[in-house]
Amino acid sequence: MSIFEKKEKNLNELINKLDVLTSTYSQSSYETEKIKTEKNEILRQKSEIEKKNQELMREHKYLKEKKVKIIGVGGVDSADSAYDKIINGASLIQLYTGMVYRGPGIAKKISEDLNNIFKKQGVTNISELVGSKK
Repeated sequence: MSIFEKKEKNLNELINKLDVLTSTYSQSSYETEKIKTEKNEILRQKSEIEKKNQELMREHKYLKEKKVKIIGVGGVDSADSAYDKIINGASLIQLYTGMVYRGPGIAKKISEDLNNIFKKQGVTNISELVGSKK
């Protein structure tokens, strides 16, 4: 299992736990506070995993020179999260989490929103952005 697959697995486990916590949110006030605390911890961990994932993609930009494509995986559920993967070195984006939680229509939504971002920045080809974050 690659480091990206491990990160994806960890992120999915955190998201599943968050989903369970959210669905049980209507319990007593003590349990509700406990759930809020756990939810915040999960979101913090998710954020740390995402940062590490993007650092790893940036560190492996040399692969781009060798014509190896990096696939951005984990937690892609919006144009912003896809954009972050792209500027950190991803040439391709895997949609799994977003489809699970938002359905197959998410692909069209992300594509449209990314096109809007690209137009605002004057980008004519996605390759202009791949790995552009310094």
